[in-house]
Amino acid sequence: MNRTKKSNFKRIKIAISTLMIAIAAAIAVYGYFLPESISIKQGQDSKLDFMLSLTANFSGSDMQVLKANNAPVKDNIHIDLSKTVLNSSKQGSFRMNLSLLGIPLKNVDLNVLPQDEYIPSGETVGIVVDTDGVLVLGTGRVRDKNGVYSEPCKGILRSGDLIKSVNGINVLTKEELMDAIKLNREHTSIKIDRLADEIELTPVISDDGTPMLGLWVRDSTQGIGTVTYYKKSDLGFGALGHPVTDVDTGQLMQIRGGSIYTADITGIIKGKKGKAGELSGAGGSSIIGKAEKNCSAGIYGTLSANGAALLGQKSAPIMLKDQVKKGDAVILADVDGQGVKEYKIESSKIPESFNGVKIVYFADLLYKSTIGKEELSKIKEKINTLKPDILIFGGNLVSTELKTNDTNELTDFLKSINAKTNYAVLGDKDDDKVKEILTNSNFKILENTKETVYNE
Repeated sequence: MNRTKKSNFKRIKIAISTLMIAIAAAIAVYGYFLPESISIKQGQDSKLDFMLSLTANFSGSDMQVLKANNAPVKDNIHIDLSKTVLNSSKQGSFRMNLSLLGIPLKNVDLNVLPQDEYIPSGETVGIVVDTDGVLVLGTGRVRDKNGVYSEPCKGILRSGDLIKSVNGINVLTKEELMDAIKLNREHTSIKIDRLADEIELTPVISDDGTPMLGLWVRDSTQGIGTVTYYKKSDLGFGALGHPVTDVDTGQLMQIRGGSIYTADITGIIKGKKGKAGELSGAGGSSIIGKAEKNCSAGIYGTLSANGAALLGQKSAPIMLKDQVKKGDAVILADVDGQGVKEYKIESSKIPESFNGVKIVYFADLLYKSTIGKEELSKIKEKINTLKPDILIFGGNLVSTELKTNDTNELTDFLKSINAKTNYAVLGDKDDDKVKEILTNSNFKILENTKETVYNE
């Protein structure tokens, strides 16, 4: 009898232990899928939806501006988020240490966004940006005064290097680079962004006594693009939606500044299967803003007052995801040179069975040229938070030659994105290695074909 009781007691202990492990595992998985950060609007009541009754331990440098259920939130106070409405009177950031049933889950940043108004634009502009130094495109052979050809920079400087100074003189333009080289015909010291120490070079002297290094360089670039929006309070704008990369090196251009101009559209090439459309135009003489930053999301800067007037005054509030409602959507664009118009987004081909289906599209990662491993992690976190049913990659995974570590990192990134169905199309920079990465990451590649998707 005692043996039977001991056996039953042992079974109960095992069952309880198994249950506890299962609960802990479920909590850990739930914590993994919590977002890294959450945003609320300044001065607006916001209820956070975590599905489960979580407890938050708040901390921050300006806690007196944060309220929960109209009561001030104090340092290290514990709040049940399922019953709490948050409000902050000022812009700022706080840290929430989330826990469930006393088990720590995750540290989540709470960002309070300002009550700014944004003006969506769609206006086509000319963009000119200057590199932060002189960009090396490549090296070549030069002929000395004796008729002998040599390549003084071969294997030393490479495509994508940014020359910051020559012979101790800072250089920003091609002309400044050539003038600095002429100061010492026997010897040249070059400082580039890639290396800590200066590079020592010996110029080749031409027939007319000019010192030459055999470099192909660039100090600026220009093109046509679209302003996405500007902010009403300080006239800060965002444009393009993708980085400015050098046409020869494929790398994100480090800029020291630039300008945006009025532009006239001179031609439009309609996109077709396998080839993107193209907008061509000519920049005008009127500067309407300064370009200040080039990053993976595009060009950012500040408009002039005249520029803001040209780009429109009809503002739209920034909505948080819980405030977005189903309704009509439009695209703002100037596609004929006759000014920005609204184009309603609609399709009779989408059946009612697709109501509620989430489709996430991402493209132009240009890994190692515009973004790194840290940005990949943020993209993965963002996409997984959206919980897409269908994931579509639109091409241009990389822009430079892939190394083994790059291949492994990209494969791990793509495999870690959670979606029921994955599709991909190839960009003009994607090769067979990219196809292999996408295939190994469970993406179905569509090349000059189509596939019908059903939601039954």
